[in-house]
This record gives sequence, structure tokens and C-alpha cells, in this order.
Amino acid sequence: MPFVAKLVVVLAAICCILSATTAPALLPPEFAPRGGLPRLAAKLSAPASSPATDIRVAFLGGSITASKGWRVGILAHLRQTYPRHHFTEIFAALPGTGSDFGAARLRDDVLRHTPDLLFVEFAVNDTGRDPAAIRRSMEGIVRQTRLHSPATDLCFVYTLSHSGLPDLEAERFPPPAAAMEDVAAHYGIPTHHFGVEIVRQLHAGALVFTGTAPSPDIPVFAPDKVHPGSVGHRLYTESLARQLPSFLAARPSASTTPLPSLLDPANWENARLASIADLAGPHASAWTRVPADDLHLSAIPNELRHDTFVAQQPGTVLEFTFIGTAFGFYGIKGPDAGRFRVTIDDLPPVDGAFFDSFCVARRYRAMSWLFPKPLADARHHVRVELLDTGPDKTAVRARSPEDDPAFDLHALTLSGVILVGSVPPP
Repeated sequence: MPFVAKLVVVLAAICCILSATTAPALLPPEFAPRGGLPRLAAKLSAPASSPATDIRVAFLGGSITASKGWRVGILAHLRQTYPRHHFTEIFAALPGTGSDFGAARLRDDVLRHTPDLLFVEFAVNDTGRDPAAIRRSMEGIVRQTRLHSPATDLCFVYTLSHSGLPDLEAERFPPPAAAMEDVAAHYGIPTHHFGVEIVRQLHAGALVFTGTAPSPDIPVFAPDKVHPGSVGHRLYTESLARQLPSFLAARPSASTTPLPSLLDPANWENARLASIADLAGPHASAWTRVPADDLHLSAIPNELRHDTFVAQQPGTVLEFTFIGTAFGFYGIKGPDAGRFRVTIDDLPPVDGAFFDSFCVARRYRAMSWLFPKPLADARHHVRVELLDTGPDKTAVRARSPEDDPAFDLHALTLSGVILVGSVPPP
């Protein structure tokens, strides 16, 4: 073989090797239309001669949905694509919360508004949870919606944090999204994984996930490894907008209408929030109602606020009885949070606190706390007591941008009790 021909063969082999090592990894499916969005499709396809329709779109999720990003973008896309209709937003996103708390507040924060479409986003905030627990809470969201607001279409969307990147690049969903897919497949719910487009962009060299970009022309997706910047939210919006027509064109099968069999009998279909005022009973005088304009509630949108009460005296107690399989608290975390002790029936007590490493001066956020042990589906007596010693706040206080005397306090601020079950009549 002439030298030039040999050289061509060698160069071609080198190119094949290089392309094999730099080619994008295989990716899991970006979307699944399944049973689609039939109720929304019917409204959008109404004849032009019919009256304009008011369409309510709800967003249940965490901080990625709460920010003015893909949520705002997809609403703008719907309004631009279907200008004859009036789209109303139902905002139900609370930073730092997962699908368990979402299932508990679903009826109060979403379903009472009878949305036409409900987007559910918890894939990042559910990271680290037991997949079986994720399936139970997501199934609870689906079954509550189908039972209490049957005209509502559901769509699961999966956001991406840096910890989930290796899974996507290995052609599999990160564990939270995989658990949610089990629920979606069983109930015929359309799903969209925002992260697939992000990985495509990363492999194309058009984006870096975090850190420092190699040039000003290449944006950073998530500077903190979790929350997308403006470019990331734009990519999220565009990728979902591309798939909406296929969701609207799909039709449900008979097996998913209206409700198939249970995936897990212990699912959170009966999750709800109970009022502190309704449960305080003889201890009510020790709990002070928090005013609506108080700093503790400033980070919670008005439409998502629940009656909130605070205990500041050590030894303050809350006692109640419920029938069910799980319970917890909707509390307010911040610098003044103290430790509390929970005793249920004859089980060993468990301590908790609405305080973590993200607490800073003069900043308060919603937070859920769930009793960590399994419970039989039976009648249970719960006793909660504010302790006289709080969590160790030294390291957190040192990192806070300003000193705040609230770090010296040990209070318990509650906006509700999370129940999977019911409160028996007095």
C-alpha cells in the first residue's frame, strides 16, 4: 500500500478513536407523553367561535420552580401560543421542600383552586430520600388530584442537580426521578426530564455545569450546582415547550382512567395539613399566633401561608391524637429555632429542630419535619415539647453575614401538623 494511502487509513483510525471517546453518552428518554393532557387539550382545541377559556396552571415544587425561571417561561409560552385563552397561575412552590410536604399541602395550596394543569417538580429536593417513600408521596399527589380535582391534568417535570449528572450520563434517571417514573408509568402521566437537554449542551461544549466557564461565550448552568441561572432556565423552558404538543396530542388508555390499582397501599393519598389551632386544645394559651406581617413569614408567599403559632417558653406542649400511618410538622426554620421532643405512644422519644446549616441572620423559611419511624395504621397519641436547650448554632452563627440576637433564642414556630390519616372527632 502506498505511503499516502497508509497515512489516510491511520488518520481515519485515529479519528474514529477520538470520536468514540468524545461522542455524547447515550441518554435516557427526555420525555414520555403517556396519557397526555386530554382535559387541557379539549379546552385548547375548542372552536374559535366558542367563548375564551380561563385556564388555570398550577406549579407545585421547590426553589427551582419558585424562582422566576422555567415557570414564568412556560406560562409566557402558553399565553403566546394560545392567545385566545386567559391563563391564570396557581403558585405553590416552596424552596427546600420535597414531595412528602407537597402531598400534605396539595389540597390547601393547589386543588382548592381546581387547576386545569398541574406541574409537579421535586426531583432535586427529593434527593437522598428512600425511593419507596418518594413513590408513596408522589402516588399520593396523583390520587388526591384524581379524586378531588378530576378535571386536572398532571405533568411531572424533573430538574437536575450536579449530584444527578453521573446517572443521566450513564443512561439512567437519578433515583428520585426513577421513582417518580414508576408512578407516572402506572398512572399514565406525561413526564419531561429537563436534564437531558442540559447534558446534550454539556457534551456539545455549549455549557458548563458549574465552576468557571472556559470563555465568556460559554455560560455556566448552575453556579451553586443546583439552581439554574438564566440560561439554564431558558433551556428548561425551551425543552418543555418543544414537547407540549406531543403531550396535548396523546390520549389516555382505558387502564389509566380514572384510577388504576394502588402501587403502594401506604401511599399518601390521605396526606393533609391540620391546623395548630384545631389541635392545641387545653395547651392553646401557651401558643401565640404569629402576625401576618411578621419576619418569620416574610419568605412565604401570602397565598401559601397558614395560621402560624410560636412557643417560646421551654416546657410548652402540644398534644393530639390521630388515626393513620405518618405525621410530622410544617415549621419555620431560622436563627431562633429551638429543639423539640416528640413522643408518640410508647415509642422512644425523638428530638428535632427547625434549624440547619443554611440558617442565617434574619432569614426564615418553611421546613417540614417527619417522624422518622414507621407507624401502624391505628390510633396514635402524640406529645411535642419545647426543650430548654437548643441546637448548637455556633458554626452557623459564625458564617452568618450579620450577628442576630435571635440565635440566642430557642423557639418553636409551627404552621401546621402533617398527617397521613385523620383526626378523630372529640
